Amino acid sequence: QMPIANNKILILSDIHLPFHSISALTAALKYGKEHGANTIYLNGDVIDFYAISRFEKEKHLRSLKNEIEMAREFLTIIRDLFPNASKYLKIGNHSARWNTYIRQNAKEFEGVDDFEFASVFRLHELGYQVIPDKDLMKMGELFVVHGHEMYGGGGINPSRSLFLKTMRSTLMSHVHRTTEYSGKDINGKFITCWSIGC
Repeated sequence: QMPIANNKILILSDIHLPFHSISALTAALKYGKEHGANTIYLNGDVIDFYAISRFEKEKHLRSLKNEIEMAREFLTIIRDLFPNASKYLKIGNHSARWNTYIRQNAKEFEGVDDFEFASVFRLHELGYQVIPDKDLMKMGELFVVHGHEMYGGGGINPSRSLFLKTMRSTLMSHVHRTTEYSGKDINGKFITCWSIGC
């Protein structure tokens, strides 16, 4: 549950560094500054982790070192732009690649503090609270999920799928498409679900 004082929340999702859109990020951060955001919620997949993906990779795009450095720089920029804001980083499916890779390829590093996701990206040092993979966040009456934890939450209209799964007002990232669906539950309570772009 998000603390009630955190009531001006800038949610950024699916940035996928180093494949991010500078213009989209600049616009979002400017909006957050202009509207006095007191909370930054990075709702999964800040980093793409292309270099350690199990999917086919183009060799010239693989550089884990660059991804790590870029992510550290981005997280520092957020900290500096919003020094007094609460900061959260949700582990999405791409972020989860870090632990999966270690578990499958370097099991000896599992549990070693220096190789933990939060340590490598200096999250605690930069003031970020980590929201674990598949943990749901509730902001007032709104649930905020990355989306990979909502199996079957995609389809042609992801927000309708989300509505049918949750029957609660919910905002979801992960599908990279912007959709909205509204309806009522059995008690006549009005519910809206959203899927947001990257």
